[in-house]
This record gives sequence, C-alpha cells and structure tokens, in this order.
Amino acid sequence: MELAVTDGLYGIQFSDWEALTPAQRGALTREFVRQAHAARSRTIGKALLGAMAGLFGRLTRPPMSAGTRVYVRR
Repeated sequence: MELAVTDGLYGIQFSDWEALTPAQRGALTREFVRQAHAARSRTIGKALLGAMAGLFGRLTRPPMSAGTRVYVRR
C-alpha cells in the first residue's frame, strides 16, 4: 500500500494509518524515528561545527602586540 503525501503534520492522515497492517505501522514508526534521529544529529552537528569554527578563529588570530590597548565598553 502506497501512501499519498498530505498536508498533515506527518504526511499521513489518520484514516491512512488505520488502513495499515501492524507490520506496516511498525515500519512507518521506525522510519519516523530514524528521520527524527537524523534531524537531531544534523542540528547538533551544525551547532558543534559553529562552536568549533568560533574557537578555531580565536586560536588562529594573531596575538596582540604589547603596545596595543584594549578598551572595553561598559
């Protein structure tokens, strides 16, 4: 049975879900979980990549010379 993509939250309507066999429901549930894990991993990876890029930028910045003054706004 092939499901048509709908405008629903998960692309499946309740009537479609009811028509599935238990094995098909299990397979679809595992696919939803797999997609959620993949999305979570991508998000965490992007966050870590951004943090590492910021740290790498600070580590590779040339050091300030002794005569350079740093002014902090308060």
